[in-house]
Amino acid sequence: MRVKQFLKPDWKKISAFVIFLILYLIGVFYVFVFMEYVPKPSWLLVFDVFMMILALPMYIFQILFPVMEFEIGILIIIVAYSLLIIYWYLLSCLIVWIYDKVKKKK
Repeated sequence: MRVKQFLKPDWKKISAFVIFLILYLIGVFYVFVFMEYVPKPSWLLVFDVFMMILALPMYIFQILFPVMEFEIGILIIIVAYSLLIIYWYLLSCLIVWIYDKVKKKK
């Protein structure tokens, strides 16, 4: 498979990307709103692991570039979220590619 076809958008890849975005927003909302007030059920650990995979570029960016000044922090946040969007799209392309390969074998 060529890179151009691998990265070519279709409805499956865009759907997976939107699902990643929605899950990330739900996770961020949960962390900032309910983290300290609501006891965490044990089944939510699976969601936490998924969120760590989904937000991997943000964790790496926070380690490499701790925010020191406001102006630099805004620039770093813009770059980090841009990389996060690219990461989600590549992840959705990879998932759709694997799904198509498995489906084609059957």
